[in-house]
Amino acid sequence: MKRILPLLRGKVVQGTGLGRRLGFPTANVVVSRGKLPPLGVYRVKACWDDESRVGVCNVGVRPTLGPCGAVWVEVHIPGFDGDLYGRELEVRFLEKIRDEKRFDSLGELVEQIRRDVSAACRDRDGAATARTRPCAPGVGGKETRRSRRTAEPS
Repeated sequence: MKRILPLLRGKVVQGTGLGRRLGFPTANVVVSRGKLPPLGVYRVKACWDDESRVGVCNVGVRPTLGPCGAVWVEVHIPGFDGDLYGRELEVRFLEKIRDEKRFDSLGELVEQIRRDVSAACRDRDGAATARTRPCAPGVGGKETRRSRRTAEPS
């Protein structure tokens, strides 16, 4: 049986701006629907309106920044420089890149994020890819059977 990875939806809210300052702006998602995967860094497909892109998502407690107590869902979309604040974002988890870990410095974190982005933007054959097919119906306001799921704790 094929393992189905989680799908979640939520509104993009403003974060602390650290990702942007480090060169990797993120869409911080407040999850309204879907089940969170285990903590870690994932290759994802991010969908909004009629747009979809491959990205990197960290699901975790951001251990390098100190204890925060909450689980964050942060999506970096390489090459995207638009404004997603207040928009509904669908995040489709494609594969896990690595577990979340604590780094000794922000410099080490930045180097690892670079490697994560490089890994996420390559398909299984090693070819670069940033854009994907358009989002399925249900993204951008129209619901489908799959998008009507309610949030489930992990």
